[in-house]
Amino acid sequence: MMDPSVEMSPTTSKSKDRLGATSASPVLSGSEKYMKQLQSPSVRKLFSENQTVQNLHMIHNLKKNYRHRKLFEIWAFVVALVGLVLMLVENEVVMVAESPSTPLSEALKTAVSISTALLLVLIVCRYQSHTNIYKLQNILPPTASMMSVYWPVLLLELIVCGFHIPPGLSGSVPILQFRHTVEANATLCRHPKNLITRIQGNSCYLYMRSSSPLYSQWAAFIGREAMNG
Repeated sequence: MMDPSVEMSPTTSKSKDRLGATSASPVLSGSEKYMKQLQSPSVRKLFSENQTVQNLHMIHNLKKNYRHRKLFEIWAFVVALVGLVLMLVENEVVMVAESPSTPLSEALKTAVSISTALLLVLIVCRYQSHTNIYKLQNILPPTASMMSVYWPVLLLELIVCGFHIPPGLSGSVPILQFRHTVEANATLCRHPKNLITRIQGNSCYLYMRSSSPLYSQWAAFIGREAMNG
C-alpha cells in the first residue's frame, strides 16, 4: 500500500509552485492584458497582412479631403463676393468725389487686393484637395501633382480671378462719342440722333442716369469727344 504522503507530494509541490509564481508575478488588469496580447508577434503579423486598417485610413483621408475641398469652395465664394462689393463701393467713392483717386478709394483698393490674394490662395488649396481626392480614388497615379495635371486650368482661373486695379494706379479713359453739331447755345451741342450733350471746356459730354440698383444714382459719365471750333 502506497504512502499517502508520497502520493500527495507532487500535487503539493505543484500548488506551492503555482502559489510561488503567482506571488512573484504582478497582477495585470484586463486592459493591460489586452494591450499585451496586441503587442504579440502573431497579432502584429495579422494586422500587417490585413488591409482593413489601411482601408479605414484611406476612407478617413478621403472624407477629410472632401470636407476641405467643400470649405475651400465656400470660402472662395464668400471672399470673391466681398471683393466685388468693395470694388463697387470704391467706384461709388470715386464718382462722388469726381476724382480718379482719393485716400478712401486707395484704402478700398488695398482691401480689394488683399481679398484677391486670399481668393487665389483658396483656389490653389481647392485644387490641391481635388488632386488628393483623385489620387485616393486611383483616378490619378500616386506620383501625380496638382501642377502637372491642372496647371492650364489653374493658371487661367488665377488670371481671371486675380485681375483688379491695384492701389496706386488710377486715371481716366476718354470714350469717343458720335459726331455732333454745336448749337447757338454755347453750353449745349446736339447729336444727329437728337441726343443732347453738354459742353465743358473743349469737350462734349453725354450724361445719363443709371437705373441699376448696383450702380450710382448720380449722373454717370459716359464719354467725351474733343470739339473743333
